[in-house]
Amino acid sequence: MTMKRLVEEETVIKVYQADPHDSMVLLHWYLELVNTGDIDKVLFPSNHSLGLFMQYFNNFSEVRLVYVTDDRGEIQFAAWGTQMSPGVIFFSIWLRKKLRSTKEGAQIVLDIYNAVFSVYQVVLGITKQERLLKVHKKLGYTVIDEIPKGWAGTEDAWMVLLTKDSFLAATGG
Repeated sequence: MTMKRLVEEETVIKVYQADPHDSMVLLHWYLELVNTGDIDKVLFPSNHSLGLFMQYFNNFSEVRLVYVTDDRGEIQFAAWGTQMSPGVIFFSIWLRKKLRSTKEGAQIVLDIYNAVFSVYQVVLGITKQERLLKVHKKLGYTVIDEIPKGWAGTEDAWMVLLTKDSFLAATGG
């Protein structure tokens, strides 16, 4: 199934289970993140080694990972979160480069936010990519503030907040 068909029909969002198949999918995604340099953009340095990366996503008491794969089994989109309190999740997203700024990618992002907001009322996030603040605002996020050295004490970052109501208002949902 191609990504186009996936979006035209219905996005199949998979929940990472840590079985042998899912672990291999996660390993291939790790290699993609390292080879493209995306690992520096989406994960704190403390999770950059393979062992700590696998440990982070296998810590089900704190982190849950969902993803969408293409017909070759490669992760095209991943999202992960940690429940902060009932109704509030700290949330992160990664999209394969070829899907960024595409209709397919946008639809997958909307699908995952709709799924998140079926459970949570508030999404918190942090980004060190200032250029992404415009995208966050289009989704309805409020930029709370710039945090000096907020990215693991090494780079400035921005804390962002999205409510279900602001998401629905921004996306016409």
